[in-house]
Amino acid sequence: MLISAFTLTACNNAPQEVIISFVAYGEDAFKPITRNIGYTYGELPMPYPMPIRLNYGLSWWTAREGGERVVSETIVSLTTNHTLYARWTFLGTISQNQFLDSNRNRWALGRNNVGQLGNGTTDNEVRYFPELIEKETQFSQISFGSSSLALDGYGNLFSWGNELVGQNTWQARPAPIQIMPDKQFISAAGGSFGIDMDGRFWSWGDNSRGRLGLAGIYRYSEFQGRYIYWPDGRRYLLSPIQIMQDNTFVQVAAGTSHTLALDTNGRIWSWGLGTEGQLGVPIIMRHAYTVSNTTPQQVISPLRFSRIFANRSNSFAIDTNGGLWGWGDNGVFNLNGALLAGGWLGDGTTTTRARPVRIAQGTRFLHVSTSGRNTVAIDIHGRLWSWGVNVNGQVGDGYTTVRIGAITSLNNDRLAPVHIIQDTLFSYACASGMAIDIHGNFWGWGSIFSEINNSDFPKQFTLGEI
Repeated sequence: MLISAFTLTACNNAPQEVIISFVAYGEDAFKPITRNIGYTYGELPMPYPMPIRLNYGLSWWTAREGGERVVSETIVSLTTNHTLYARWTFLGTISQNQFLDSNRNRWALGRNNVGQLGNGTTDNEVRYFPELIEKETQFSQISFGSSSLALDGYGNLFSWGNELVGQNTWQARPAPIQIMPDKQFISAAGGSFGIDMDGRFWSWGDNSRGRLGLAGIYRYSEFQGRYIYWPDGRRYLLSPIQIMQDNTFVQVAAGTSHTLALDTNGRIWSWGLGTEGQLGVPIIMRHAYTVSNTTPQQVISPLRFSRIFANRSNSFAIDTNGGLWGWGDNGVFNLNGALLAGGWLGDGTTTTRARPVRIAQGTRFLHVSTSGRNTVAIDIHGRLWSWGVNVNGQVGDGYTTVRIGAITSLNNDRLAPVHIIQDTLFSYACASGMAIDIHGNFWGWGSIFSEINNSDFPKQFTLGEI
């Protein structure tokens, strides 16, 4: 009897099993699996090759809409057979030293002397670790600068930080304020540019070197009362004005003093300072110290493009077949008396280019980001590539010392893309030395993370836990 009772008790305590099915893209994707209630789901199947989407990762959910996200550590709590559905999940994004996490909360690190963190204050304290700034507004895009721009999920445009904020006033704003509240936007950059839902392009703010693209479109008399003059001679446009009214656009990118715009036909337009060939067009206006186009001109290329990026004095674009192109500054430069190779265009040379040149022939890309001295890109398979100046580990390949041969005889700078963090796939990357993998993990490397990452190699970090 004792044996029988023991046997009966053991049977009653046996874990209950459920069958789990999987649906992806509207179809049964994988063979069902069996799991025990009260235990973790364990390893879950995923498509191979893994599809890559910028800022998003493919994950399993308990419903087609709503429901709960399921990962390998999730405890099986549903007591009946059930189906998991593959859905794209927002993982986050990065703009220099500001972040959006998977819940679209905004984090930031760095200086805040002119309110550039957007936390409602100005101070001289430097944040060496990411600080949670805002949870109330759920942002979808962010563009960091001395004056930052961000879009929420409804397309509303917000601005904060130094310089003009697009509300007919000149005043530093330490907290986000909405600008042009009667419009919704799809793209914003450079603190001074936005594209609304109808594809119209708007400019405001600092017009140094013609970066707003106003010349030849509006007579000076039309700007009376809309400009203010700064002691250094710069003119600031106090409120947004539409330019290139005969075209519609999908994306804007901005360097230090030049601007790129991608129209709905896949053509790139550029204007502003062009001393290093960053415009990719013939120069119209020349002065003793500036070479500028103050009127937007089409970049010379027979190709059509799907994505653009700019910073400092160089420009990048991805064509509709995934080909990566770069132009602008690429040469040797002097840093604190040390001669450093350029190579941030990634074409294997230190030659400055006035026309787009192909980067990494044979590799197709989804995303590119440049700091003006370093560049990162993600290919269609989710692999992360990096190149450029590497004196502080900015490339992320583990080297910061002078090397000879395959890299360059001048120093350890990478003149062509190198595949980094090779066992991980990525959904987003920023040339300031940060990336987000397809599971939503943040990675950091190089000088911006010197306080966090005490290594020459990239490391994972968790916002709020470092």
